[in-house]
Amino acid sequence: MTKKNTKEIVFVDDPKRDYLVKTFSRTKRKDFENYILNSIWNKLNRLDIQPITQQYVRTTEGKYHLIDLYFPTLNIGIECDERHHVQNTEDDTARTLSIEEVLDLINVGNEFVMYRVSAYEDIYSINNQIDSIVRELKLRIDNLPNFVPWTFQTALEFKNSRSVISLDDKFRYRTVLEIAQVLGKNYKGIQRAYFPIYDNYYAWCPHLSVQKEGKVYYFGKNDWINTLSEDWETITETRANKSKMDPLDSQMKHLRVTFVKSKDIFGKTSYRFIGVYKFNEEKSIQRLRKYSRITTCFKIDYKTNY
Repeated sequence: MTKKNTKEIVFVDDPKRDYLVKTFSRTKRKDFENYILNSIWNKLNRLDIQPITQQYVRTTEGKYHLIDLYFPTLNIGIECDERHHVQNTEDDTARTLSIEEVLDLINVGNEFVMYRVSAYEDIYSINNQIDSIVRELKLRIDNLPNFVPWTFQTALEFKNSRSVISLDDKFRYRTVLEIAQVLGKNYKGIQRAYFPIYDNYYAWCPHLSVQKEGKVYYFGKNDWINTLSEDWETITETRANKSKMDPLDSQMKHLRVTFVKSKDIFGKTSYRFIGVYKFNEEKSIQRLRKYSRITTCFKIDYKTNY
């Protein structure tokens, strides 16, 4: 009997691979879009540039729009115009965005560029459009003054690479413990959503609620209802049972380094830093408290925060 050689298959842990597979699988039920986006990505052939599919943006008129592919490093969006898109002028984002979509929303500024592919034309025209867009993408990459390659970092690597955390980082923390470690707290384990950092700075990890047509669809722990304003400048805090609200005591003086809970494209829970908030005494009452954002960055080296 001949003995067959068997080779052990080792599955390599690669978060970038998993991200790319997941993000491009979001278009698998859209045939034209799937072909176009995958062609652009493959012809670009740059694993150091992050692609995001199904990205919500806020226009300069304050309206929301879903674009098919977005490159945050380049600030370029790509939209596939199929026949039904051209015929349908109704805004397909006229709905309440989820918390996840709100947190990942980008603002269309003066430097944002949108390219469109007419997917209803013949294949030769579509491929010519794709080639033209890829040339523009490569030109934008070559002209970037300070190009930073796209990488996945652990919380420890993230902490060691900077002295300041910022809203622009868009870094996702898997757990509250990772947040504590980046902020310099050597906890072995932590479950609290509110804990001291130093002096009057506290870390705050609220569970945001979704409201639609006056109804709250999600409560945080212990019936807390925390809502984020559309411009992210204000967080409103109350409870389903308002009689259980604690008196306004020393927490009024705390500055809240705030991380909000959401899900990434893998469906996994994570936290995003959205700024430092201060209790707004003028706009608050006992059963409805408001916190106003005072900065979108925080120096994690405590000696420089005084």
